[in-house]
Amino acid sequence: MLQKMKRSLSILLVIALLVGLFPMHALAAPAVGLGLSDDYGAVEVLDYYDEWEWVYNENEFRCPSEDEYIPYEPQYTEAELIALGVLEIAPTDIVAASADGFEAGIAPASAGGIVTINTGTSMQMFDALVAAINGAPTNGLLRTIRLTDDFRAWPVHNRTSIVINGGRNILLEGVQVPGVGPNRARRYFTMDTTGTVANQGMARHFRIHANATLEIRNIGLYRSVVTEAPGYGGGVYVWSGGHFIMGVNSEIRGARRAETLNGGAIDATGSGTRVTLNNGAVIRNNHTVGTGSGGGVSVLNGAHLTVNGATLRDNTSGGRGGAIYVSGESTGAGARISEAWLNSGTVIVNNRVGESTGGGVAVLAGARLTMRAGVDIFNNHTSEQYTINVVGGGVSVHGVRASNTEAPSYFIMYGGTIRGNSAGWGGGGVHVTQSAQFVMHDGTIGGPNAADRNRGTYGGGIMVSANARAAGSTVDATFTMRGGTIQNNEALNRTDPVSHVTSGGGGLYLSSATRAIMHDGTITGNIAPSGGVYGVASDQRKSCELYHVWRHHKQ
Repeated sequence: MLQKMKRSLSILLVIALLVGLFPMHALAAPAVGLGLSDDYGAVEVLDYYDEWEWVYNENEFRCPSEDEYIPYEPQYTEAELIALGVLEIAPTDIVAASADGFEAGIAPASAGGIVTINTGTSMQMFDALVAAINGAPTNGLLRTIRLTDDFRAWPVHNRTSIVINGGRNILLEGVQVPGVGPNRARRYFTMDTTGTVANQGMARHFRIHANATLEIRNIGLYRSVVTEAPGYGGGVYVWSGGHFIMGVNSEIRGARRAETLNGGAIDATGSGTRVTLNNGAVIRNNHTVGTGSGGGVSVLNGAHLTVNGATLRDNTSGGRGGAIYVSGESTGAGARISEAWLNSGTVIVNNRVGESTGGGVAVLAGARLTMRAGVDIFNNHTSEQYTINVVGGGVSVHGVRASNTEAPSYFIMYGGTIRGNSAGWGGGGVHVTQSAQFVMHDGTIGGPNAADRNRGTYGGGIMVSANARAAGSTVDATFTMRGGTIQNNEALNRTDPVSHVTSGGGGLYLSSATRAIMHDGTITGNIAPSGGVYGVASDQRKSCELYHVWRHHKQ
């Protein structure tokens, strides 16, 4: 019966083509609806090509074969979209003089301007977005694209992402139009990833190239999956000097990076590459699978991340860094230092890694993390597995990767709180190892309440360990305390079955060949079988530094 219907439909389509009644893009099969109940709102009816045989089974679309995916090409021209009312381009735009030397005056909308994408089919709205971005100038002039309704990328758009090339400066913002769509400002751009993981391919929202900028405001990027290499960044991939900005009321949710690469929601890599997460932005419920790191954001090879009051929550990583992973690259004079700044109002909460490091944030291989007052890193966790690599519930800082020619990793804490985190092995709040440096100027690790208590087997608050220091390195993992408070943390009561070492260091735990230097601050009220501050005194250098700590705050 199905084959007869398909043959009949094919005959009708051929007749339609012969008499010229339909353009090619109108040859869509009857729409299939898929209702979703999450708070991003209802998704409109989906349309699709006749030559695809889609099977609907328990809310899942499946392709007959991954090989049948074809590279996406727009099905609607800009003129057709304008005629349909889906794409609306302002006739002129006032262009102000800029520092780059562009002259002031009246410019056509194609040289910047404001473009509005109105309600249409999913394919029409996707093509309109591609046309609006591709039509933007390449000289840095701002193009504003306003999205008036939610839409869902069509399945054939999988295995692709919208590319923003160098010189383009795009602001994509959601707007509320009376009587159109759900009554809210945020508009959702959803990737159709309801098919099997093997068939989802490169279902990423955006790829931002060198010297290009994309800012989103009142926009939600929902449910993208990247399963193939090279497949960086589940939701957004920024590289080689691109810049991605998340503004007010923006969100990336439900993105997943499969295989072994990094960045569940965002992957930024390369010198000059920047990601900025501003107040009101949310990154939540994103994931990396396997050994991929950075369930929320991955920052690599000289890229920079600035978080100005955003929230990163409920992200998970199979590798390091449930919310954020920051790693440098290379050695010697050519080393590229990745950096992340966490500024006031930033919240990193309820993120998790498996049997790895950095439930909240992981810093590796010459990277730097700076945390300021008003930041809260709360209730992040590693696995509860009692193994040596399960460390750093809140923050994990690893030093050099290969040799002492690389700069050590740094964590500089000027304020804020790290509280309620846990790690199966050590460093419930913070773990420092392999020549890394942690300098605490102010802030609190732990806190006065039971819910604030960081927990780990060794070092409920902080663990500093040598852990196979890089070959040739003479730099010890070091904790320097210049102020702040380490309070009410707990080392869990366990004994290592091999070494028979009892857990200790409710506030601070130091293994051999590490340093702790205390100039000021308070260590108080921490709980452990073996002391609030505990050190394995097998190294004269470390013992001297420990004496300095004990002299100030013996417990």
